[in-house]
Amino acid sequence: MINFLAPVLFPPISPNFVSILGNYARPRGHNCHVGKEIITKVWKIQTKYVILQTDMSSKECMEKLSSVLFWDIDMEQADMDKYPAHFIQRVLEYGNMDDWRLLRSYYGLQKIVDECKQLRTLDPVCLSYICAISHTKPEEYRCYHTRQLNPIPWNY
Repeated sequence: MINFLAPVLFPPISPNFVSILGNYARPRGHNCHVGKEIITKVWKIQTKYVILQTDMSSKECMEKLSSVLFWDIDMEQADMDKYPAHFIQRVLEYGNMDDWRLLRSYYGLQKIVDECKQLRTLDPVCLSYICAISHTKPEEYRCYHTRQLNPIPWNY
């Protein structure tokens, strides 16, 4: 029997989500039916739920990010506020979910989407992911229009 629907469908949810969701997350008697309306309600609330930005500094955030992402730059001189596009692109293309959650809590989803719209190159999978979580169209992104028409095959 399902006690709470949201952690099963969407793991990174705040504990306050229970109070927002209300009776939709609780099973209804012996016939515990998870209908389309409940899933739709959870999805709408989850996508409108705002993850607040943290008050951590850029140095603290960079220390928590995976060190393999930024092997080619000096982390002592790097600044996440000065070059957000570089950090966002690296985490999207090569980071893990912990890196993504940390980046999202630092910048916020809207800033990430705005920066991604200006990137010249972005992996197609990453572009699809950003479009899915922000409910935007790929045509709004610069990398969608500037991708290479005839990609050069790898020379093995």
